[in-house]
Amino acid sequence: MTEITVESIFGEKAGIVWEALNKNGPSTIGDIVKTTGMRRELVYGALGWLGREGKIIVERRGRAMIFSLREEELQKEAVTDTTIGDSAIEDSDIGDSEPEEVKKALAFILSEFEANGEPTPLQVSKAAGMDSRQLGKALSKLGIRSKPVRRGGKNFRIYPLALKARVKELANT
Repeated sequence: MTEITVESIFGEKAGIVWEALNKNGPSTIGDIVKTTGMRRELVYGALGWLGREGKIIVERRGRAMIFSLREEELQKEAVTDTTIGDSAIEDSDIGDSEPEEVKKALAFILSEFEANGEPTPLQVSKAAGMDSRQLGKALSKLGIRSKPVRRGGKNFRIYPLALKARVKELANT
């Protein structure tokens, strides 16, 4: 039996809404409902999730509320191929984030990979004790990027097993 959690309901729906906004640009609730095929209350929950993560902007035009992705989100590609570079963890690569949290994140990702799992950014950020957006930026600088996937009719992001060699290399430095 699958456990129902807030993440499984709204987190996955947020990924679907993010994809719709990324593809179609600024949209009303009605537009998002039509595009995603989701019930209105699930769209509201997903927008709340995205808003809490600071990924969307809300603008009122007359009586309508228009939702769009923040500029930083628009620069991300919907599907990215991961290129593995040759770099070790250095404070200058990580920027403002803490190297210890990044090392914890890498250790967690590696442990999931060893168990043939593909962790989500939320799982990794909780394990590292760091904001998911900041951690994502730090890991991205090291060539570790989450990838959007669709499984079982649901969209979400994961760190794919294809990154195992790179994560192992970074975790052991």
